[in-house]
Amino acid sequence: MDEAMGWAIYVATGGRMFYTWELRVRFIKPVRPGQRLMVEAEPVGETRACYLSRARLIDDAGVVYARSEGKYVLIPESDAKEVLNYLDDEVDQPPES
Repeated sequence: MDEAMGWAIYVATGGRMFYTWELRVRFIKPVRPGQRLMVEAEPVGETRACYLSRARLIDDAGVVYARSEGKYVLIPESDAKEVLNYLDDEVDQPPES
């Protein structure tokens, strides 16, 4: 759910990178192994310090299994370049055996 909420913030901010500052998840209903579910996420606002997002974990009928809320802090552009370089290096590295 954090990943989906993060993408919602990424799109809402025009592609800015961010850190997850806070994540709250409320589990509502048990999930069976192999059950097909999807996450719906949306940005819901911003404060001086962060962006806010929420998500729902639902099945095809719209039954809600979990809800979450998150706070996301934008990474300054100069730091974002460093993070992107780090991630790029990680992708280029062969897996350890």
